[in-house]
Amino acid sequence: MAILTLVINLDRSTDRLDALKVQFSRAGRNFRRFAAIAPDVIDTHPEFDNHRFRSLHNRPIRRGELGCALSHKRCLEIFLASDEEHCLVFEDDVCFDDQTFPAIEATLAWLEAHPGQRWHCINLSSPYPKRYRNIADIAGRRLRRSFQFPILMSAILWNREGAAEFLRDLNEQKLHRPVDDQLRYLMSRSGLGLSFDMPPVGLTYVTSVIGPEGAADRGTRNGWYDLKRRLPLYGWALWNTVRS
Repeated sequence: MAILTLVINLDRSTDRLDALKVQFSRAGRNFRRFAAIAPDVIDTHPEFDNHRFRSLHNRPIRRGELGCALSHKRCLEIFLASDEEHCLVFEDDVCFDDQTFPAIEATLAWLEAHPGQRWHCINLSSPYPKRYRNIADIAGRRLRRSFQFPILMSAILWNREGAAEFLRDLNEQKLHRPVDDQLRYLMSRSGLGLSFDMPPVGLTYVTSVIGPEGAADRGTRNGWYDLKRRLPLYGWALWNTVRS
């Protein structure tokens, strides 16, 4: 089963790339490296809404966060310009074993055999045990429809419809959140994001190259800003949970 596989990797992170080459070779798989973007312009970048980001997060975006978002966006553009039906986008902090790709392929085979289970993307590395519905047991894992989509985009499996929809969101709405948070919001609204109870892709938990506190720091802790960001997400997730 052919799947376009892209790995986002900063030019300076040669150790991560070398480690991934070993893993892919061991798994008998190929990948295409995407040189991660390190933007020179931040606040005035034409694909970024600085005012909206600050109004939601009470802080400026970090250079690494914007670079990560732009890198994921470019990967979707590469995918949609190809002839492939599915695409794996990995960040370079992932790790996997000999069961990872068979589990991914078994999942795609099950989804193709059940066309009524519409989906846009699958988070392969991050579980989130809230507001979900189990839909299948595959390769010893439980596939879930995640109404509150997991955070982090270290390993995402896309279909063409989902990639086109997220790319449209990024173009129309501009980047106004960390990219994993923006995807989470869209998937919680559509109900078309899937995940696993036991993700087939692991994380090495190496030191973040995004910033001193990492991408998980969503902003200055402030009750109003937290509520402003999260309330629509929780509302959509709850609505999709109830109506499913």
